[in-house]
Amino acid sequence: MERVISFSDVLHPEINREILKILRKSNGWEIAHDHVGNNCNIIDDPYYPGVLDAKQGKPAHVSDAGFVQRTYDGEKPVRNEGFYNDLNTYAKLVMNICIKRAATGGYFYNNPRLFRVFWNYYSSASYGSLHHDEPGQDKDVTLTSIVYYLNDCGGPEYGTRVIEPSKANHFFVSKEGNAVMFPSNTLHGGTGAPHHKQRWCLNIMFDSSFHYDKDEADIKKLNQEHNPLAEIV
Repeated sequence: MERVISFSDVLHPEINREILKILRKSNGWEIAHDHVGNNCNIIDDPYYPGVLDAKQGKPAHVSDAGFVQRTYDGEKPVRNEGFYNDLNTYAKLVMNICIKRAATGGYFYNNPRLFRVFWNYYSSASYGSLHHDEPGQDKDVTLTSIVYYLNDCGGPEYGTRVIEPSKANHFFVSKEGNAVMFPSNTLHGGTGAPHHKQRWCLNIMFDSSFHYDKDEADIKKLNQEHNPLAEIV
């Protein structure tokens, strides 16, 4: 069963611009490294130029894996900033919209609870390594990740690579308003930005129980057609 789900036009562009206004003037950014090298971020994405040289003892590397602003973390304390509440409200909105849309296809995430909220900024010197948000086997992992794009990035090579074990290799272009959702133990990584450009996105993790039932979704869709106020949840 496919568990990598994509969405478009999640939030209105005006809302995205308001979020970016907050992020651009906020303090508390941390330099991110997925795989730390000698003052660099080691790249293991086979699609990145030079990575295959790593087999010859010459690992490819870039400055960093972007910058991160942690506004909510269920495992460790975050800074006490007033604007974090506003950003977390936007993150919950993205999470709820994605969960509701997923239900129309039979993917039901029950009793979702926000687990972590990271805001990411990438320059042209940044490039994320392939990593798991939460390692573990499918039967043990109850966490789901969402990557939401806050701006257009120009070019089909900028975005997020998602690799399912023994399945498809997906690449999602960084397009404003789009999002991708997948189990948190799925291998993935984000690219940097084009030269002299910026790439902004939101990374959400939430905890929930999950079940798939396309018949249930179809029945709820029919009920909604007869009662437009009903929700498919």
